[in-house]
Amino acid sequence: HGTYVSEAGQTSCMPCTGFLQTTAGTGASAESDCVLAPWLVPLIVSVVVAIIFVSVVFQFYKRRVRQLQEAHLEEQLEQGLGSVKSLKHPMCLIGMIEFLELALVDLCQLHEGARDRGQLVVLDDIEAIKTFRSCGKVIVFFSYQWLSWTASGPNADQLTCMHAALRKYTQQKQHELENVYVWLDILAIPQKHPVLKGLAVDSLYIYASMADALIIVAPTSQHASTNKACGCESYKSRAWCRAEQLAHCCHAGLDTMYITTSPGEVSNVAEDWMKDVACVFEGEMTCCRLKHKGMLNCDQESLVPTLMGLYFDLYTQKSAQALSSASKYAWNLIEGQKDRVFPASFQFSETKGGSSQRKLFGDMIHRIERKVDSNLEEAKRMCDHGSSKSTKSQEHSASTKDLDTAHKVATSAPKRLWEEDMVGI
Repeated sequence: HGTYVSEAGQTSCMPCTGFLQTTAGTGASAESDCVLAPWLVPLIVSVVVAIIFVSVVFQFYKRRVRQLQEAHLEEQLEQGLGSVKSLKHPMCLIGMIEFLELALVDLCQLHEGARDRGQLVVLDDIEAIKTFRSCGKVIVFFSYQWLSWTASGPNADQLTCMHAALRKYTQQKQHELENVYVWLDILAIPQKHPVLKGLAVDSLYIYASMADALIIVAPTSQHASTNKACGCESYKSRAWCRAEQLAHCCHAGLDTMYITTSPGEVSNVAEDWMKDVACVFEGEMTCCRLKHKGMLNCDQESLVPTLMGLYFDLYTQKSAQALSSASKYAWNLIEGQKDRVFPASFQFSETKGGSSQRKLFGDMIHRIERKVDSNLEEAKRMCDHGSSKSTKSQEHSASTKDLDTAHKVATSAPKRLWEEDMVGI
């Protein structure tokens, strides 16, 4: 088999030279007697069928993975747009006159104390906030670093600066005192009900972005728990402080961002102030300092949907050539350092020592751009739809049924560390 004799009297056989060829048996006298091995045909057919099957399965798998990725992107975008376009908890404000009368001991009674004293103005949704401002009311958002691991809110130095800065700002802008209202975390965010607290923190982007002014309070002071000197640089290093500033900057630009480092001194932030601040995930977080003790997730992960919603909104405006002057500044700020603003991954420090790499944005930013580029009208519809989804939250005296509903909404958010990080820790 597989050989032939080409000439009479030849004593050696010649092998078939073709690929996997053989002869039927004795008596082969020419190369033309060599034929493809009969067992090879079903083998080739089987291999071809197997290749086609594997290819079909692979293509199905790729499509399925792509569908799951797109579904995840849609889910993240919906959650993110919800964070930047709608309220999960009402915006709670205190009038300037009443705020100036507050002493440090009054602040220690937190949101619940101000609520029970009837000092809070409650704006249930975005439309209510817009209407409030259109009536000549002015909202001042105070952003600051907590300087204790046990005491809540501003210390004496910070409160003094807040009072003085508010007076100075009101005088400079010639506002009537009765028209100015203050947003301060421990007065605006419920402290005793964890579900309401979670909903309010999830609404921070809206609170900061819709304020008429954001005043950074960063006097030279001392951290009560570490005895370390704190001030402007330590404030800038906090991730939650950065998130507040970025939210305000994207909607209002730098012109309405101020800083006070000593009583009575208020000035606009420097032109280059936001370059590093925009890199929110390079900031420090308490959960990371404590190596995520008792936590499954890092607070960095909880910020991802909001920052995705922010970028989707900005990129859609840019693609539609509809950027406002404030949005143009934010776009230029982010566009030149997207890898820093939206890192693909981060190191998750663990209580038992060591760390592991976890995904943050991955390739989400590229996929957002591709999604908007493929269907700009749909992207615009999503942004508009997000803004129309403002949910009217219940007041703090809600019934048990209302709180159960709020609990269902809140349980979808990642667990956070509340003991120290609330807003600008």
